[in-house]
Amino acid sequence: CLRRATMSPLLRPAHDESRFRPQEPPVKERIPGRRVGVVALAVLFQLAGGCAGAPTSTGTADDAAWNARGAQLAAQLQGRLKSRLEAAIAQGGPVAAIGVCRDEAPGIASEVSAASGAVVRRTSLRVRNPDNAPDAWERKGLERFEGLKAGGADLATVEFSEKVVIDGRPARRYLKPIVTMPVCTVCHGPSVAPEILAAISARYPADRATGFAQGDLRGAFSVTWKDPPAAP
Repeated sequence: CLRRATMSPLLRPAHDESRFRPQEPPVKERIPGRRVGVVALAVLFQLAGGCAGAPTSTGTADDAAWNARGAQLAAQLQGRLKSRLEAAIAQGGPVAAIGVCRDEAPGIASEVSAASGAVVRRTSLRVRNPDNAPDAWERKGLERFEGLKAGGADLATVEFSEKVVIDGRPARRYLKPIVTMPVCTVCHGPSVAPEILAAISARYPADRATGFAQGDLRGAFSVTWKDPPAAP
């Protein structure tokens, strides 16, 4: 069973609109083939986290509905990436998957965003692709996740959401941690294989996304709705 994560009053903003909620544990998926399965999961988790369970009923019904929709969009992006990465890995191994990350993943995120009416993306405090650098709100949420982890919280059980104003317009934002799993270290760990590291360096000269250990905060899914409707 996962522990219920609680947030210290010192971590909650004064207007009390942030939400850190426990979630149901994710369901692990099997990918046929031992070698392909391990590497596919590595790339999948490094991209998407694989931890998008449904929020509990903590908070108002309105907040819970928006957070549930945020979790759904995170899972949708994860699923789209997973499908494309499995195909690339089956054909060319992990180096081919790195190419998908650079050339196709941004387009997949854009398609999920266009279909949903939200901006759906991934971000991190230590990015591989500089286009994924966090904005001020995302950085705030990521730093709070780091604080929760330092306090012993299980990052797989928390999320962050807030009502904000962007360019004078109301908006809703949602952030879900991506936790470093053992397989993530294939491309993000402290000892990446030379051929993989060379492929990363060629595509991402300013890469900062290595050196992660199991359980570290790898990044987060970010979902933003501008001028949100009355209900998600």
